[in-house]
Amino acid sequence: LDSALYLFQLAVAGYEVIPKDSLTPLALYNASFAYTHLNIFEQNHQRRYQNQAKVVEYRELVLEAYSADSSVHASLASSHRGFSWYALFVESYSEAEASARRTLELAPKSTGVISNLAAALLLQGKLEEAKQLYLDFADKPRGDDNHETLREVFLADLNVLEAAGITHPDVKKIRALLSP
Repeated sequence: LDSALYLFQLAVAGYEVIPKDSLTPLALYNASFAYTHLNIFEQNHQRRYQNQAKVVEYRELVLEAYSADSSVHASLASSHRGFSWYALFVESYSEAEASARRTLELAPKSTGVISNLAAALLLQGKLEEAKQLYLDFADKPRGDDNHETLREVFLADLNVLEAAGITHPDVKKIRALLSP
């Protein structure tokens, strides 16, 4: 694992010195790939956030070159979803909200990002907007094969955020709303 981490760090360092406008779309995607995989090893929330910001930046540039490619849209949507999650941990709630909304713009059926969006709204003190999302989506399926509803995802995400010291007085109201 140490050698893999070293290779991703080396790749990222190389991409940092090359002007982005001189990179081909494939090189831009490879740069985003390196940052994505660097986050696998990263434990620091601030660095994860910074790495994911680079992933989004590079993949937005790839989208400019391949705007009709649905796989590029899906990849960028996934990148924004990750960024919206990491932004919560560095208390960059407006960025989390914007990135979650960008996810939904790129992939409207990506209901998993609703938890990030609702949390971003809640943590900004936008209780009514957050409450509406939580209520509208609580009983919807998560979307994969584990048969969870988004209610369980919402509560689990709030637990993870609170364990990291990220909370707001209105979290109690949302927990009461979502509790069976």
